[in-house]
Amino acid sequence: MRRLWTVGSLALLLSGCVTMRPPHQGVGQERPSQNQEIDEGASTQESQLEEPRKPKKIRPVIRNSPRQKSNGAVNHLISKANKAQRDGDFATAESYLERAYRISHRDPRVSLAMAEVLFAQEKPSQSEQWALRSIGLLRNQQVIMLRKAWELVSQCRIEMGDYEGARTARLKAKSY
Repeated sequence: MRRLWTVGSLALLLSGCVTMRPPHQGVGQERPSQNQEIDEGASTQESQLEEPRKPKKIRPVIRNSPRQKSNGAVNHLISKANKAQRDGDFATAESYLERAYRISHRDPRVSLAMAEVLFAQEKPSQSEQWALRSIGLLRNQQVIMLRKAWELVSQCRIEMGDYEGARTARLKAKSY
């Protein structure tokens, strides 16, 4: 019983420390100064008639866009993956690129490099998905990478037996 009384008094004591915003004051609105008088009846009627303010939409920051500096760690991991791929160690190259992807998942170079490594490992379905992901991240100004990605999609589709899809991808590659 004593424990219940102690817990109840602590809860009551802590509830007195909580501050609440008056019902007439919304988020982002100014507080009335001490000199201003608040008409309780008028403010509650006005607040019921007014629509709540919508917060401004904030555009997410896209990492590694062409206008921003590239991440040094991602560059280093991509170069290590390229060296491992040249040496024929595709598992190590894939591991480096997975780390680079965790650091910067919006970098189209990482997705395209991963697609190339997976294609070399004879995994055309996964390779196609990574190449399409890099196409989605690329800007129209990066035509060389777009062409390379669409050519890789074409090769993947040929490996999977989708010759019509490969022809479509080849035409897209030639359009850049």
